[in-house]
Amino acid sequence: MSSYRYSADDYPDNATGWIIIFSPETWEIAKKTDYRYAAFPLQRTRQVRRIREGDFLYPYITRKHLFAGILRVSGSYIVDNSSEIFASPGIYPVILPVHPQVILEDESCIEASSLFGRLTIFFGSRAMKSPYGVLRNSPLQLRSSDSKELFLLLSQCLTKL
Repeated sequence: MSSYRYSADDYPDNATGWIIIFSPETWEIAKKTDYRYAAFPLQRTRQVRRIREGDFLYPYITRKHLFAGILRVSGSYIVDNSSEIFASPGIYPVILPVHPQVILEDESCIEASSLFGRLTIFFGSRAMKSPYGVLRNSPLQLRSSDSKELFLLLSQCLTKL
């Protein structure tokens, strides 16, 4: 990883962005794998099938309510029920290879609350009742405008890698 700062020109027109959820514990595990994998429970396979190589993933850390970086999908998903990457075998068997583009330390991360009213996923009655509730499903596909905005915000927060 480099400390390159991305600009709007670095965001491909055809890119799709997704919010993916990590607990603080699984984010620490991701760190130990050099942020090379995203993993999902089996019941999320249908959503993961829609993610393509080159898409952007925006890790959201639950309980801390932080967006922590940008991962770029580097291949197709596999289902491996014996995988122990993030937990005991079978808990997160849907594995997606990724390449870290931007990884932020906690103090540089973006608080989700700072995005309320800024990203369209936080608009509407459902978001008004529970803004963090819209972040429960992972992966969550973003509108193109939200993905580009999050891409730029996160890349501007880059302090060091």
